[in-house]
Amino acid sequence: MGNFLFLHELVNIPLHALELFFAVTITGGTLRTGHDPELAPDQQLIAEATFKSLPEIKNIPPPQLHRLFSNLHHLDDLYRQAPIMNPLNFK
Repeated sequence: MGNFLFLHELVNIPLHALELFFAVTITGGTLRTGHDPELAPDQQLIAEATFKSLPEIKNIPPPQLHRLFSNLHHLDDLYRQAPIMNPLNFK
């Protein structure tokens, strides 16, 4: 795991989550879908885990697209946004 980029708070009742964004590099292994230990197996919210390129992310339907990515044109824009969305400048 690389540097911490920023924190995004999601409040969508009944959900309240803190989303932590980090820079990552694939070095090996197999990506697996996790599970939420607070929910029963038939009530899981995590449907899949994938690595996606920016063009693949941009093809996600707008209602499902994280608002962070709605105006993103290049991955470097993500790093430029980080200080704004990370006012405490965590490292």
